[in-house]
Amino acid sequence: MTKNNENYGRIKEIFNSIDGVNLHDKKGSRFIFTMYLSSQMEVADIDSLELSVRASNGLRRVGYHTVGELCSDISSGTDIRKIRNCGAKSYSEIMEKLFLFNLANMPEERQKRFILETIEKNRM
Repeated sequence: MTKNNENYGRIKEIFNSIDGVNLHDKKGSRFIFTMYLSSQMEVADIDSLELSVRASNGLRRVGYHTVGELCSDISSGTDIRKIRNCGAKSYSEIMEKLFLFNLANMPEERQKRFILETIEKNRM
């Protein structure tokens, strides 16, 4: 089990325990957070996100090979849900994995602040 998967249950529990905030997107909504990418994280292969085959293939099919490329396009407004075979479920998975990738690769002292900041951005 990787560090991302180990953190997943704990992070999901934190988000779901707060009224009005869910780690999983509801249809039509978005999961909002700020990516803090180091230069190593930007060049990390898309496989480091540990996505399902469907999501990974969809991203690769349209030319995403690194986490940096994907994050850059998402932050510039590209809607990855428009990628063939990348519907709401794949979108939710990609955003969750990006969040966990970001969390797992930041110093421990920043993690709590990052989680609180993300919770605040996703309050309904």
